[in-house]
Amino acid sequence: MPLELINVLVFLSPICFLFFYDLSNLLTLLLLLYILLVLSIAVYVILFLRLKTYLSISDKGIEFEDKAFFGWGLIESYHLAEEKETYYSAETGRGHTISQKLCISLKNADLVRYPLDQLAKNPSQIIVLLDQRRAFVQK
Repeated sequence: MPLELINVLVFLSPICFLFFYDLSNLLTLLLLLYILLVLSIAVYVILFLRLKTYLSISDKGIEFEDKAFFGWGLIESYHLAEEKETYYSAETGRGHTISQKLCISLKNADLVRYPLDQLAKNPSQIIVLLDQRRAFVQK
């Protein structure tokens, strides 16, 4: 459960106390407005800031989040690559993260790297889908 919703539940519990003991309606109104504010922030964070990235594979080519499009005629080859990054944290010390990226070699000798960590499918499944679509298009 996101921290924002826990915050709302904590501040929602005094409403029962306020109604049963006949306290000020102004305080109740302010508390309800605060709850509405926190809920709206929580909805914004959950819906808009945590959107997953996507990769669209079609008969025309590969599209990355409406940012870039590469047609099958431009693509020479593609493969998976693992990148290991080292970081340092004061709490945990030194650590490593491994991320998988889709590397697409274009016919003009450019190399495009796209992170696959946020996608719903495994990277190996994405390569299989790319192979299937490319074979279908080349027929």
